Amino acid sequence: MRGAVPSWRVAKNVCVTALGLSVLLGSSPAFAQAPPHAVYGPMFVGQNDTIRVDLDTAMNVFAVNLFNYELYKQGRSFNYYGGQARKSPVFLNPPMGSYYVVIDNGGDSLGYARAGVQVLRRR
Repeated sequence: MRGAVPSWRVAKNVCVTALGLSVLLGSSPAFAQAPPHAVYGPMFVGQNDTIRVDLDTAMNVFAVNLFNYELYKQGRSFNYYGGQARKSPVFLNPPMGSYYVVIDNGGDSLGYARAGVQVLRRR
C-alpha cells in the first residue's frame, strides 16, 4: 500500500540477564578471550527485518553470523553489525541471514544488565 506506515510484527522476544553487554558495520580488535557476554540466537533476519535490543544500561550490542561468533568466542578479530549502545532501544539492520545477537560489557566485570531482543518483521 503506497504511503502506508510500515506494519511490524514481533517474531522473537526474550529477556536475558548477563554480566555487562557487547552499532555500524565494524571489525573488532582481537581480545585474549571473549569478555563476559550474553548471546541470543541463532535467529533468521529477513530482507526487511530489524533487530531491536532494549537495554537498561549502556553496553556493547552487535549481530554476528556463526563464523564471526566463533572468532569472537576465541578472542580473535571478527566482523559485526552494531557497537557501543548508550541509549535504548538499539536497532540493528544486518543483511538477510542467520545471526547471533551478542551483548557484552567489553571486559568490565562490574554489575549486571537486562536486555530484551526482538526481530521485527515488516509485513
